[in-house]
Amino acid sequence: MRLKITITAIVLILWIGFFVYQIWFNPQIEFLPPCLKAQWVLHPEQNVLHFQHGPPSEDVIFKLSFDLKPPIPERALMKIKAMTIYSLKINNRPVGHSRPGHNWKRFDRYDIRPFLSPGRNELVVRVSNPTGFPILLVEGKVGKAIPLNTSPESGWMASKPGRKEWVGCVPAIYRRPEPLKPKMALLLFGYLGVILFLFLPKRLGSVDIEGEIPAPLYWSAVGGILFALILLNLHNAHVYPYKRGIDSSGHVEYIEHFTHSARVPLAFEGWEMFQPPFYYVLASLIYRASGSLKSAQYLTAVFGTFNVVLAFLMLRLILPERRELHLAGLTLAAFMPMQIYMNPLITNEVPAATVISLSLYLGLRWLRREKVGWLRFALLGASLSLALLTKYTALFVLITLTAVYLLRWVREGKEFAGVVLMLLIVIASAGWFYARNLVIFGDPLVGNWDEQSTFHYEQNPGYRTLSFYLKFGSALYSKNIENHRWTSFWDGEYGSMWGEDHFFVARMDDKLQMNLMRWTLFLALMPSIAMMAGALRSVRKAFFGNDLYAFALLLLTFLSLSSAVNFSMEIPFFSTVKAFFLLSLLGPFVVFACEGFDMIRPGRMRWIAYVVTAVIAIMAYVTYYLR
Repeated sequence: MRLKITITAIVLILWIGFFVYQIWFNPQIEFLPPCLKAQWVLHPEQNVLHFQHGPPSEDVIFKLSFDLKPPIPERALMKIKAMTIYSLKINNRPVGHSRPGHNWKRFDRYDIRPFLSPGRNELVVRVSNPTGFPILLVEGKVGKAIPLNTSPESGWMASKPGRKEWVGCVPAIYRRPEPLKPKMALLLFGYLGVILFLFLPKRLGSVDIEGEIPAPLYWSAVGGILFALILLNLHNAHVYPYKRGIDSSGHVEYIEHFTHSARVPLAFEGWEMFQPPFYYVLASLIYRASGSLKSAQYLTAVFGTFNVVLAFLMLRLILPERRELHLAGLTLAAFMPMQIYMNPLITNEVPAATVISLSLYLGLRWLRREKVGWLRFALLGASLSLALLTKYTALFVLITLTAVYLLRWVREGKEFAGVVLMLLIVIASAGWFYARNLVIFGDPLVGNWDEQSTFHYEQNPGYRTLSFYLKFGSALYSKNIENHRWTSFWDGEYGSMWGEDHFFVARMDDKLQMNLMRWTLFLALMPSIAMMAGALRSVRKAFFGNDLYAFALLLLTFLSLSSAVNFSMEIPFFSTVKAFFLLSLLGPFVVFACEGFDMIRPGRMRWIAYVVTAVIAIMAYVTYYLR
């Protein structure tokens, strides 16, 4: 137990240290370090001028004017930092500028007393940012009475070169959430109270097995849910135009490239051609056979259906003999909105999630065996190789399964050689792609966001703040669904998990869709809290019960969520806040949700959660049944 706590503490300290470095010290991360005395400010116009191949923003000139009575105060100090280059003048006299190679996240300090004079004084800072919006932070005082701190209320003004008009600065908050109206607040807090009432009476470790559902009824329900899902997926794939969707033209270009050249492209040859090739090779083969790119949509739909089946199998593996939980989890997995709206698209997200889920399921299933054997380790290595050749995020399931089997070896002294074999197969089968990227681009995980790919791009907002990651709630009540991804990271993730705030599939002009989506987002608070409660229960199982299943699910979830947060910091754009980047966690999500449901008192209370789950499923089905 002490060893577990020690290792966990070390990991958490390293994790915290990594994000502290990213936020406060790494100049490559466009994260505005928080400040207690002043606020980061910028010009109200925040629109990227050039998506690619051009400056994203004009320079901004910031100005503060103030009057001084003689004598000049003895103390006049200021600290300044800007994202990313600045020059400072006081009363039209140069005072200083950012030095080449200087870390923009660190303050420069100036004694400005020699530049001040009795009467009117004008402090001017010109800021430029070659990769985003110019943003300024100033702390300081002239004497004891005149503050220099930047904030929207402090008198700082902003303009742009060549303009005569000056406007008030605004804080570094790209969009604010809608205010919560009294009636909605009453409804929301009432619903939250019901949820807490359902979950609080149970202890984390308790288990209640309800009356067993008869096998014929159980399998009929499973078949009915999967049949409804298959119909929905096939219908949507048939109706949805293959040229629409998230980066669809880039994915289609990749498929056509391989169809005509039979060669895995390099990252600079197309928008999506940095992606590992497995899905595109498979889609190309089907495209050749069928003669239609619609076949790639049906392929995605098939993968999406199998991902749901794998989530169901994980439930049966981890929560055996709990048929009512299996059905609740299967319903959540099948009709979770992010799972539905991605299935008709031409994309590698869904196939990657499915192959990752397959690797996870096989790894967990074989954990229960007394002896895994060489063949099974070889099959696991092959599955992990396919996952790594579908998307970079498969690295997390590789790390997870390696850690789990090594922990099993430490505990029981079993099959270290099998783990080595698995890793050798992965290196031999998938290593070539990552080695090629490393040799050519200097980065095994090169993407179209990197300069090396020649497709580097800029989008709004172009920066992150601490408040963006500490807020949540507007997704539960906001009428403007598209606003979720702008107001906070967690609202954006929640909004694209239980809704579709990027609107590649849903239509903003369809009132029925919008109303159903809003109520789905509201009701989804219950299964979301169940997931969090179930994750806490899994922590207890992993630490006090030596449960390797719980450890594996927690580790994979921890790695994937940490990566999603870090990716949104490294690429601070609206397009990087997407829950479907976590589609590979569909299995862990529904397992956690069912663990949470199991904490509710049995009987009528638990059926409240099941009814809410069914209502969410029905509303999602109607919402995303494309017309």
